[in-house]
Amino acid sequence: MKKLVSAIVIIAFLIHPSICFSSYIIHLKSGAKFKTNRYWEEGGEIKLFIHGGVMGIKKELINKIEETDEVSKEKTVSPEKSEPVSVQTKQKVDTKTQKTTPTMESKEDKRFMKEFYLLKERFKDINIMRTQELYQFAEDMTGFRNKVLESRLGHLYSDQLLEIYSMMDEVEDKIKIWGD
Repeated sequence: MKKLVSAIVIIAFLIHPSICFSSYIIHLKSGAKFKTNRYWEEGGEIKLFIHGGVMGIKKELINKIEETDEVSKEKTVSPEKSEPVSVQTKQKVDTKTQKTTPTMESKEDKRFMKEFYLLKERFKDINIMRTQELYQFAEDMTGFRNKVLESRLGHLYSDQLLEIYSMMDEVEDKIKIWGD
């Protein structure tokens, strides 16, 4: 009898994996969504596994967290099969001790940061933008977000992504107020 019950339980897990694995969709106030198998609260943020790394989102930016029946399958890459990242090594000099310390700077890091700062500079003018310009600006910010996430470097740019989401919320509010 015990073997029969054990077999039924194992078959149930194999047929419907969501019994043993839950997935969650984290809905942000900006409309963005993240799917993850696991999340937790840490230091005023919700942390989640996404794209092979850990990302933190401030709790006030989250609209809701929804449990789903879908199983979120994360691709894992073994270290020996991972793609090399273009990295430049620089020397940082501590002015007190005069010791040099190597620092790492990615070429992609510079590219994304330049684009982020340009978007941040444009954001200063949202009060004088026309509705169509606001829509275009929102598209540009969404494009930036997608590029960062598709590059699998979202964990390095979590602060910038959160700022982009905040700016997108303000742009959305302006569009709602002014309308077409």
